[in-house]
Amino acid sequence: MMENAEQIELLKRKRTTLRSSVTKLINKIEAELKKTDVTEENDIKLYIETLNDKFESLKLTDSNLEKILSLKTKSGIVIRPIRKLCPLELDGESLITNEDEVPDTPGDPETQDVPESNTVTTRAGRQARPPSRYRP
Repeated sequence: MMENAEQIELLKRKRTTLRSSVTKLINKIEAELKKTDVTEENDIKLYIETLNDKFESLKLTDSNLEKILSLKTKSGIVIRPIRKLCPLELDGESLITNEDEVPDTPGDPETQDVPESNTVTTRAGRQARPPSRYRP
C-alpha cells in the first residue's frame, strides 16, 4: 500500500513540473507573437512542438494518476478510478440491512384479507383525483 502512496506522490510531482513547463512555454509563445517584428518562425514552431510533446506527457501522467487514485474511507483505503467515484459519503453501517429487523406479518400474505378501495392515495397520503378536464 505504501508503494501506491509513493507512486501517487511521484506522479503528482511530475504533473506539477509538467504543468509549470507548459505554462512557461505558453508564455514564451505569447511573448513571441506579441513582438511586432517576428522574423524567426522557427522559434515559434519549435516552441509549439515542445508544447505539444509536454501536453501529451501531461495527459499521460493524468491518466496514470487517475488509474491509481486511493480514497481513505471509514472502513479503510479504497483504490478507485476517478470516473467511477460517487460524490456521496455514506456510512457503511447504515447500508447493512438485517432481515431479522423486518417485522413479520402474522399469517400467510396470500390468504390475508386486504380491503380493496377505489381511492388512490399519493405518497404524501392525499387522495388522488383525475384532472378536471378529463372528467366525463
